[in-house]
Amino acid sequence: MIDNPFAILERRLNRLETLLLDIKAVSGQPKKQDYPERLTREQALKFLGEQGVPISESHLYKLTAAKGIPFQKFNNKLVFSRAELLNWIETQTVDPSDTGEADLALAKSARRKKKGGQQYA
Repeated sequence: MIDNPFAILERRLNRLETLLLDIKAVSGQPKKQDYPERLTREQALKFLGEQGVPISESHLYKLTAAKGIPFQKFNNKLVFSRAELLNWIETQTVDPSDTGEADLALAKSARRKKKGGQQYA
């Protein structure tokens, strides 16, 4: 007895659909978390990591102690502003085309070393 061709097509389409859903579930990228305006220490670490600035917990504490990163304290707990963290990231990034002054200083230093360092009379 011959199967109905439409039934065969329906079975194949169903199989393809389940395979595609399985592939999507396995290869699906983790969804970026929506963060509130004020972040706890743990949330700030995750947020910075997602922004491409992964830092350790101890480094975060060192930055706060040196006032190198914007933060506030509430009930003796660290609180971070999402907007201030984004601004901080922007100020920490260096444009590769701005290395001209550093290259010039290195070249001067190298020339000085070739001459034998500083000359004293």
